[in-house]
Order: sequence, then structure tokens, then C-alpha cells
Amino acid sequence: MTVNTLNSYLLPKPLHCLRTLIVDDDEFMLDVVEETLRSFGIREIARASSGESALRAMGEGSPQPELLICDLNMENIDGIEFLRHLGERQSRAAVLVLSASDARILHSINALAGEHQLHFLGALKKPLEVAELHAMLLKLGQPEPEHSADWSKRLAAPELLSAAQLEEGLRAGHAQMAFQPIFSVRRRQIVSAECLLRWRDPQRGVLPPELVVLSAEEHELIVPLTELVLRQALGALSEWSKAVEGLSMAVNLSTKSLSRLDMPEALLQIARAAGIEPQRIVFEVSEAGFFSDPAASLEVVNRLALKGFKIAIDDFGIGHSNLQKLNSMPFSQLKVDKSFVHDAREQAVARALVESSVSLAHTLDMVVVAEGAETPADLDFVIRAGCDEIQGHAIARPMPAEAFIPWKEIWDAGRAAGSSSLLHPYEASQI
Repeated sequence: MTVNTLNSYLLPKPLHCLRTLIVDDDEFMLDVVEETLRSFGIREIARASSGESALRAMGEGSPQPELLICDLNMENIDGIEFLRHLGERQSRAAVLVLSASDARILHSINALAGEHQLHFLGALKKPLEVAELHAMLLKLGQPEPEHSADWSKRLAAPELLSAAQLEEGLRAGHAQMAFQPIFSVRRRQIVSAECLLRWRDPQRGVLPPELVVLSAEEHELIVPLTELVLRQALGALSEWSKAVEGLSMAVNLSTKSLSRLDMPEALLQIARAAGIEPQRIVFEVSEAGFFSDPAASLEVVNRLALKGFKIAIDDFGIGHSNLQKLNSMPFSQLKVDKSFVHDAREQAVARALVESSVSLAHTLDMVVVAEGAETPADLDFVIRAGCDEIQGHAIARPMPAEAFIPWKEIWDAGRAAGSSSLLHPYEASQI
């Protein structure tokens, strides 16, 4: 194979000095990859013909590679084992897999690399496509993504808010809400919104909601946080109801909330104080929430349903999904996780998972909400798959409560004017 050495594939100059290690037991592939990298402008390249020799080259005291390109199918230590060793060594190298393995194996490697806390660029299928490799390496000029899908494992104790910081923040109004509209495919209109927590700390800036929730759970402050979120959400819904009838509100319940046996009464009292019927409130619960205290979780969820609240199973498919759980719990909605919506663009397995989830939910008389629809292609797919409601940036970004009705009026005006697209040029201020 002869590699095109024209400058059209030169990488940005800061990437030319990347310390790079190629690991493959095929000498021909080592030659091809090295020649290709040099045509990109990368100069410092080492080679290893096995996982063992690569690990020896990365021994203590040796300069560590900043870019690792490895095969999967190798003798003795294969590529999957090699990734485990990199994780154990806490390697900070960007990792790219280049292999002739089955596409489904290559796709699953992404999750495996995340579990090992690696900076994983992606997996490419052999034979090498120069343009694909070049595009993958361009990611090195972008911010490093979060590594693990399990955010609770990533948050170190020093990063958590203290009990005093949480209590002060709750008093001082650091907890603010954003609202993301939800579109009904059948009714062709906005029918709901999800309330999303935004914590604005004067010293630390805007903090991830997951960190705030985990901090509140750690310090036994999840109940006041949950109640504050619900009061603000229902306050917004009450204001919206002066202009628009029939809207509902989705609010997340944390794992620890499901173990508080007094939660149903507390949440019902807040709904009554706001003048909102329980039937207009959807509580979203994640699958993981049912495993910390199954008996309490089952009681709380069933009593919420008994009081008229709707219950949605959130992030469906990424936890411990099973038919028995869906059949035995009072879920009225199923929310398809955004990762499947995104992956469905290119992954047949993801498309099949979404389509089968829709079919299953409809059999159980559940409404299916697709999260994370960001592009016209995403919208087209989730509509064709039979999803009932759609949420994501292609509809609208999260917005302040006061922006929701003005945004909806512009949306409705566009629909009334005969627009056939779900996309609208107006976007409310992102928060």
C-alpha cells in the first residue's frame, strides 16, 4: 500500500510532536500506519510488535506515549487485555483501536475503554482508511471527554459540595431550573417540559447537576433539594397554565428519594399547594434506583402512582432493563436514552434496540419519549421508529421558565403558518 503524502492530510502543527506508539503483531500494518502518520506530520513514532513489548517500552521512568494505536487480535496479550493494563497504569495517552474485528466488538470497545478511564478516540476497522484515521486524530485538538459512563465513580470526594455549602446554596438560591420542551408526534405540539437542575455557585461556577445530587445524597439533604426542585417546577407550570392549558411537567427523582417512605405524601402536598393535579406531573426514575433498596423503591413508586402521579423509567436500556421489571412496575412512560438515539445514526444494533423498546412499551400501553434528538436525522429516525414524544436540541434547548411561553408562541406561529419542519430558527437563551 502506498500512502498519499500530499499536504492535504497534514495535522495541525501542535500535533506533529505527539509521542506515538503503534502496537500490532503484523509488520506490514506497522509499516502502513507509521508511513501514514508521518504523512500527517507526526514525527516521534515508536513501534511494538506485541502487547508485552509495548508494556515494557512504557516501563517506569520511560517517556510515556501521548497517542497509542493498537490492534485487538494479537498473540498472548491481546488488545483487550492491553487496554486493561493501560487502565491499571492510569495511562493518559489517547487510545485508538485499529482492527479487523467484528463491528459489534469494535463498538463495545468504547464502553470498555470508558470503564478503564481511558481517553478513547475510537475504533477503526481494517484495512486502514487514511481519511478516517486523519479525522479521528483531529479529535486530539478538542477537549478531552469524560471517560466513564458512571459519573458517580468519577467524582472524587474533594469535589463534592459540603453539607454547609449545600445548605447555604439552598438558602441563597444557587439552585435554579431550566426547562426543555417535549414535543408530541401525534398531537404535533409541545405538550410538556422536563425540569433540569442548574446549580450556580459563586466561587465554582455552574456545577454539574449530578455532582449536586450526589452531594445531597451523601449529606442526607436530598429531600430538601427534591422538594425545592419540585416547588420551582410546579411554580413555573402554574404560571404557564395562565396562558396555555394542559401542559405537564417531568421531574427527576434521585435514587435516595425512592427509599424515603414519606416522599409520596410530601410530593403530593407540594402539588396541592401549587394547584397542580398529580396527573400533570411525571416523575422520572432511573433503573439503578430500584437496586439500592428494592422493597422501599417498589412501595414509593406504587404509592406515587396510586396518588395519580405518572412514573417514567428514565435512561431505559443502559441499566438493568428487563421485561419483568417493566411488567411489574406502574410505569406510564419509557424514556429511550439519548446514547441510543445518537448511535442509531450509524449503528444497526442501536437502531434495533430503539425499535424493539418502542414495540415493547406500546404493547404495555406506555408512552415512549426519545431523549437527545439533536439533528434532522435524529428526528426522522425516532418518528419512523414510532416514538410518541421527542425531546432534544432539535426541538429546543433548555431555557428559563420565563422564556418558555414566548418560545412556544413563536413555535406555534411557525406551525400555524404551515411549516412542515419540526426545527425552528428561534432558540431561547441557553442556561
